[in-house]
Amino acid sequence: RLEKAKGAKIEAPARAEKAMTVVSAEAEAEQARIVAQGFADAKLMELRAQAQGEFEVLSKKAAGLKEIVDGCGGSQAAFQMLMLEHLDHLAETSSKAISNIKFDKVVVWDGGASTSEPLDLLTFDILEF
Repeated sequence: RLEKAKGAKIEAPARAEKAMTVVSAEAEAEQARIVAQGFADAKLMELRAQAQGEFEVLSKKAAGLKEIVDGCGGSQAAFQMLMLEHLDHLAETSSKAISNIKFDKVVVWDGGASTSEPLDLLTFDILEF
């Protein structure tokens, strides 16, 4: 009995310290979860706001394109008008892309005005001066 009492006297503080350590660790873990949840919520709100902004921009752009299509009388006419608006940029970019290429000949395929006629093939020699 005396030994049990001594053992209990020694074990009691150890168990109490272990319980305090467990409670402290659980409190730290809960605090870390709360902080992580806060960061996750903030990031989610940021991404939702960004997505909403992008949605608004794309919605306005779609509405503008719809007005262009309606104003031109159809999608094909709207496409042609938009291509004409960007033709100068397309030509400039194309010329830069091929500016360092040396051409010996230029071949032009001409389909003519009707589809029943055969294609005319014209070849031009490049003259160097």
